Amino acid sequence: MARQVHVWVPTYNRAGMLYDLLTDLERETKQHPSLLVSIFDDGSADDYSACKALIATHKGWTFTSFEHGGKLQYWRLIGRAHAQLKASKAHYYIQMADDYRLCERFVDQAIEAWESIDDKKKIAVNIVCDVSRKNQSCWGSEPPKTYNDFVTQTGWIDGAQISTRKYYSLIDWSCPDTAERMAAHKSGRGSQVGFVISQVLAAHNMNIYRVIKSLVVHRLAKSAMHPDMNPWRCVGMIADDYIDGHEAHQRLMYMDTVTASLCSIPSREGMLKRCVESLLPQVNHINVMLNGYRHVPGFLKHERITVERSQRVGDYKSDGQFWWCESVKGYNFLCDDDLWYAPNYVAFALAWLEAKDRTAVIGYHGAVLRQPFKSYYKDRITYPCQHKVEGGPHIVDVIGTGALVYHTDTIKLTRENTCCRPITDPREHNMSDMVFSTVARSQNVTCLVIPHSAGFVVQHEADVGIYENSATHNGSEKDSLYFQTEAARGLLRDCVNVEIPVKIVPGPRLGACMKARAIHV
Repeated sequence: MARQVHVWVPTYNRAGMLYDLLTDLERETKQHPSLLVSIFDDGSADDYSACKALIATHKGWTFTSFEHGGKLQYWRLIGRAHAQLKASKAHYYIQMADDYRLCERFVDQAIEAWESIDDKKKIAVNIVCDVSRKNQSCWGSEPPKTYNDFVTQTGWIDGAQISTRKYYSLIDWSCPDTAERMAAHKSGRGSQVGFVISQVLAAHNMNIYRVIKSLVVHRLAKSAMHPDMNPWRCVGMIADDYIDGHEAHQRLMYMDTVTASLCSIPSREGMLKRCVESLLPQVNHINVMLNGYRHVPGFLKHERITVERSQRVGDYKSDGQFWWCESVKGYNFLCDDDLWYAPNYVAFALAWLEAKDRTAVIGYHGAVLRQPFKSYYKDRITYPCQHKVEGGPHIVDVIGTGALVYHTDTIKLTRENTCCRPITDPREHNMSDMVFSTVARSQNVTCLVIPHSAGFVVQHEADVGIYENSATHNGSEKDSLYFQTEAARGLLRDCVNVEIPVKIVPGPRLGACMKARAIHV
């Protein structure tokens, strides 16, 4: 007879994410029909009616609400949960966060990890291995050391583990008061519940383990307990080496579909290949507009890539990246064909976007217009995507459409206000940054350049582009200085930004030329 398993989840203001987790747990009942699930709510304001309705369809599933205690009183919530769990008489107990998604065969694999440990002093196995703590000690424990092919020994828990009744018996089916630890831990970063429980278990000379391959995906979302958490830390909390593979991890981690949209010209086919290769592992789908290509390159023939050609829809030059703006839903990254994007480029940008509640446009490159203003390329302060930018996030007047992300619920782009807008000269299609920024300003959406290190975005050795032609005002078909300057004057009419110092550290470039140069908007 299968041993009883009881999953329990503390939650606060994450009804949507909890519902997704509950659907994963419902899937687990096919193999474990007697699975118990308990939800403990810390006085949320969110509407959990959909979650409660799903819970009501399963025998042994419960939802309990308590008065909101927040981070300082989180130990009380956990203590009350532990006290209620005692009555279930389960053999295995699995605690997890409300922003998790589960691997296939989650319960079986968690039990298999537990049973793989031949250690009478084992007390818990962490079910997630996050990036920031993969090889680090925590709360005074020894650095992780490999035990077998499935687990490492860590010495600490942090609210996501499989254990047995012995674990709860050692803490008397309660939770130690964290007040003293909170007072000593000046950062105020966490609830300290994981610390105090780990200390109790260590005092009993018990051993704590962690899976090598994460059994859950920690979704990239704003922390309810730590709303001011630096997005760098949010990225560090992402589960590492997910057991179901990278593609499944990407599909589950983000709160919505992630798309990248860009355009390209034939002279940059090689650069486009490297650009697409850097983006494809990070996004769900890529849209590519080919301007003037005589053929569709083989590397674009992929199930997650959509290709359109100028011969069929018209040549909108750099504005071609807007072609899909009406059909894309969710997160949309606008990119350039001559750029390479770091492996955590997308995750970091989305962490910032969620930290700002999706109310802004997040970018790695932008400019603040200076007054008195005469010329767009001369009278501005630039935050370059290729180089290190410190401080911020910085509000900008013009944001670079080669390195930005927005959510389609926040800003409404249409073909009529982007690529198909009325123009008087074809060169007006070579000012995508200004087009996007003008639409954002008209809809009162703030554009932000986030702090980033050099190397997040790297420029290939490109041909002479829009910037080089426009900055020199050489009169070529790529010279859009006049039109960009006039558009900038429109932005300045209600501009609130002032000139501010920018600290920039030059970054690398791909190709033969290694001298530092900003990528201009």
